[in-house]
Amino acid sequence: MRESDIKGRLREVLKKLCIMGAAGLLFLLFFRHFGFGIPCIFHRITGLKCPGCGMTHAVSALLQGKVREAKEYNLLSVLFLPPFAVLFTYHIVRYVKDGKTEIGLIEDGVYVIMLFITIAYGVARNLAIIP
Repeated sequence: MRESDIKGRLREVLKKLCIMGAAGLLFLLFFRHFGFGIPCIFHRITGLKCPGCGMTHAVSALLQGKVREAKEYNLLSVLFLPPFAVLFTYHIVRYVKDGKTEIGLIEDGVYVIMLFITIAYGVARNLAIIP
């Protein structure tokens, strides 16, 4: 493992994170100024809330430190933040250090669990079990 490879991957990751951060910041400014986020096609067609409905409002609330408000918009925003942050950081560090991009068995398991929770949440919020 050469140090130049690590530095190259680190530059690549930092560049992508900066682009994603700038795009997210621009979207957040647009959202706060105009008051609407990404329209949900599923909701428009069915009238039901998808598991992601309210996520833009929830992320905006989280960035302002309003966790309770974020939970009211979309519970998954708060529930999935810790495991997503850990997995995201783990993938970045592993890629920069070793150049590995494949997903391991443990990560697969976490993603499958998150998928089932997402589906259950989508069903529960449309049956008014969860607001």
